[in-house]
Amino acid sequence: MIKLLDTRNDDVLSLLRKRTIHRDEGTELTVRDIIEDVRRRGDEALLESARRFDSPEVDSLVVDFAEIGQTALPKLVLDAIERSMLQVQAFHARQL
Repeated sequence: MIKLLDTRNDDVLSLLRKRTIHRDEGTELTVRDIIEDVRRRGDEALLESARRFDSPEVDSLVVDFAEIGQTALPKLVLDAIERSMLQVQAFHARQL
């Protein structure tokens, strides 16, 4: 299970240092295959992987704010998604 860290309150470095690393060769091979497929076929490969691993009903890779707002995600997660989106936008805006 993924543990969410609140970087405003948690001692993130201490928590990260305590984590263990588990390597699984089968998983690594699967991930390598997915990455190679995405490099070759782009969004179509991403969509196929989303259907395979997330939901067979996925029909788009685009998620808009209205759709995110309808989720039952904790506010901390929604805030992190929005922060990430704004950081990506700012990064790419500097490249223009």
